[in-house]
Formats: sequence, C-alpha cells, structure tokens
Amino acid sequence: LFHDYHPMVRPVRDMRAPVNVTIDYELYCVASIVSLGPSVFTLYAFHRNRWIDEYLKWNESEHGNIKSIVTRASQIWTPDITVRNGLLDMNEDSSTQEVSVTSQGEVNMNIFRVMTTFCDLDLKYFPFDKQTCYISANIWSYTTDQVSRTTHTHTHTHTRTHAHTHTHTHTQTHTHTYTHSNTHTQEIAPSSGFITLIVNFKIHLARNPQFYLTYFLFSCVVSASVSTFVFLMPSDSQQMVDFGVTIMLSFNFFLNSMYFILPQTGDYIPCLTMYVIFVMFVSFFFLFFTITNLMLYYHQEDDPPPSWLQHIVLDKLAWFI
Repeated sequence: LFHDYHPMVRPVRDMRAPVNVTIDYELYCVASIVSLGPSVFTLYAFHRNRWIDEYLKWNESEHGNIKSIVTRASQIWTPDITVRNGLLDMNEDSSTQEVSVTSQGEVNMNIFRVMTTFCDLDLKYFPFDKQTCYISANIWSYTTDQVSRTTHTHTHTHTRTHAHTHTHTHTQTHTHTYTHSNTHTQEIAPSSGFITLIVNFKIHLARNPQFYLTYFLFSCVVSASVSTFVFLMPSDSQQMVDFGVTIMLSFNFFLNSMYFILPQTGDYIPCLTMYVIFVMFVSFFFLFFTITNLMLYYHQEDDPPPSWLQHIVLDKLAWFI
C-alpha cells in the first residue's frame, strides 16, 4: 500500500484539484485564565482532521476484508495545521500521532491538544460579564488552490469549574458556562497575494456570579446601607466618628480586593469598581458631616463658628436646605 508513496506529495491524482481537509475542534474545558494584559487561555480540546487520500485506497476483498488500518502520521501526508493566535505549541509535532485509514482512503487524525491562546477580556460588567474568544487555525504551507478547509457548523455548551490565575501569587477557582461554534473566513497574504483560509472557532464564556455575589457584592451593598445609619446615632456620641471611619476603611478593603481579582489592564474600568469608589466618597462626606456635627454640638455658645463653615452652610447649602 505504501509502495512508491511519498508523504510530501499531496494525496490527489489530479494535481490541479485541492485536498479537502475537514477541521474540527471539540472543546473539553478551559483549564486556566492567566491575566497578563491580554489574557492567556489554556484550553483542552480534541483536534479532529479528516481528508481523503487517493493513494491509500484498496479493495477489501483482495486484502482479507480489511476495512481500515492504523499507521503513524509520519508515514502519510498530513496538513500542517497551526494555531495562529497560540502562545505555546504553535507547531506541535504530530508525526508520532496514530491515524486511521479506511479502504475508501478516508484518513482520520484525532489529537487531544493543550492549547494556550490569547484573548482580550472586557470586564466592564464584572461579575456579570460575557466573553468571546477565538481559536484561529490555518495551514501555512498551502493555498486554497492546493488545500481547502471546511468545518462542521455546530455548537456545544459546557459548564465547568477552572482555575483563574492572575499576575499575583494566588489562584482562584471560578465556574464558567461556555459554548463554542465553528466559522471560517478567507484572507489574502499581503506578501504573495495567495488566498489562504482561516478557520475560527468561537468560544463564548459566561461567568457564574454566585461566588462574587456571596462573598463580595453582598457585603459591599450591606456596608453602603449601614453607612447611612451614622446619622441615627445621638449627636453627642463620639463613636459616630469611629463608626464612619470603620465604614470608609471597609470600602478601601473592597477596592484593594478588586486589585487581586481583576487583571491589570487599563482598557476598561469595571462598573463594580466605579460603585466602590462612589460609595467611598459618600462615606467620606458622611464622615465629614459627622465631624462637623460634633464640632457644632460641642461648640461654645459665645464663640462663633468659623467663617468658612458659615460660608458653606449659610451661602452654599442654604438653598438646598
């Protein structure tokens, strides 16, 4: 069967015809997300390739009714499929991979791959954010006149828990629901003008906000509500200042916690961060008016208030009161 077979020659008898390669990625899970500016995803996926090798066909009745064989990928022609937006293992060696060949010349090569790719995250609506990432596969050595690429149009949905690692020295575990679908586009290489085909596998990530609602957002909202209770305390209570300082420090803690939760990029400001900053300023004004209230309460009757305070209260706030 392999007599006079050369693995460097495209497996078509008419050299003007392209080899049709079907490419498919079946995503198993998102193992980790490392936030280094543009985030880096580590994916576990089954990479499936299928094509027809016209030189590897035989008559079953003449060969003991053998319907298929298994051989090494290095012994036959294989497409050099790489991940364009990959960080690691872009040119993974598949020569030792075993492939199956049927009597009709259909070659199936299934590879379980661990891929690391780039993806830009938009965490504006964190922790209710949804992300879209891509795996771009391409065959560098051939044009569309020599090798045509197709893919099955399908969508898979998974719910898995994975590790989320930032640039800091800690790892968090989050749950994402993700779906992936297959699309393809064409582009023209600017250097040669040849048309090459890129197969894009789209991954949709939806974060499960339960963890953040329980341990972060709920505590933040409760602290913001409690900060208004400072005005319900007696005017002669000096604990009002301690209470206001404690509330403001709690929001400072929430803001510092977000430094370890979110990636260090400047392309966005999450709405949750803006909310924490807003309530910090509100707590500051509550503390300011609390101190002013205590100053007025313990102020001597024969000593007039400071001129700056009279200006603020009588001139600026009079219309509001």
